[in-house]
Amino acid sequence: MPNPYPRGHFGWRWYESLSPAEKAKVDAAVASQPRGSPPGRQVRGRPSPIRPLAGPARLGVPRRGPPERTPSEQRAIDAAEAADRAFFERRGRPARPVPVRSRDNTSYYQLGWEFVTGRGPRRREFRAGDPALETLRRSESIDRLREGLREKPSRFGEPVKIPHSLGGFGGIGTYLKQYGAVPTGGRMGNLAEGYLGSYVGSYNVLSIDEKGRAKVRFRATNDSTLASALRLPYIGYTEDWQENVDPQINELTRGGILGTGAMTPTHQDFEWYETIQMTPEEHRMYERFNAAPRRPR
Repeated sequence: MPNPYPRGHFGWRWYESLSPAEKAKVDAAVASQPRGSPPGRQVRGRPSPIRPLAGPARLGVPRRGPPERTPSEQRAIDAAEAADRAFFERRGRPARPVPVRSRDNTSYYQLGWEFVTGRGPRRREFRAGDPALETLRRSESIDRLREGLREKPSRFGEPVKIPHSLGGFGGIGTYLKQYGAVPTGGRMGNLAEGYLGSYVGSYNVLSIDEKGRAKVRFRATNDSTLASALRLPYIGYTEDWQENVDPQINELTRGGILGTGAMTPTHQDFEWYETIQMTPEEHRMYERFNAAPRRPR
């Protein structure tokens, strides 16, 4: 019997997580319900075919509920709470709560499909535990962000932007390596970098404790447009091309191809927290930098 819950209902994932024997009990309970029985929780105007009391507790099936957070998700949430608490306490304000959200399992191939067809949201936000974000975290460009915060200190709580660009002659090899990840499924290069291309990355060192453990917020943003999809290596990253050619290409997709919304811009936002162990010298460097008075701009 197919899943009796509509996709998007809270019970759909629960049913999919059951064993065949447990599913058989649910199927039997559904089949035994009389027609016209009171509907369950409604989702998007559609009544659930299962009554609320026909859930796992009534069937003797172990209650599973929503899937537990993975260790990486829990560590990210703990780090976010601690970092925000320290950041706001220094300013005499209470820490803002970290919202709990469901995982976004959208792949980079699905992002590409949504961009090409115009179907799906035009903005997506990825957080710790989402496969797309975890792929980006393993990329060389994010490793360079981590190296950058070690080499050059910054003010606590102030973001430092480091754009990831494929421009110049040195970007040709990176261009070929990155975009080779798309047809090879990430076996050549990193699939996140292959889809995003050039993007804006930033880090924000929130605090460093007495043991040299730095709480860092990372963020990356990207806009997918027709001009970025068709951008050629080297020449496509020159200032003249981006000022004169890119706007003309993007003008072709204003409102979508043939009014369908196809290839209209989409936006991706990635944000996560990490705890990075600093060396004693790096720790002292940050302490000296933040203790010094600000220079007038």
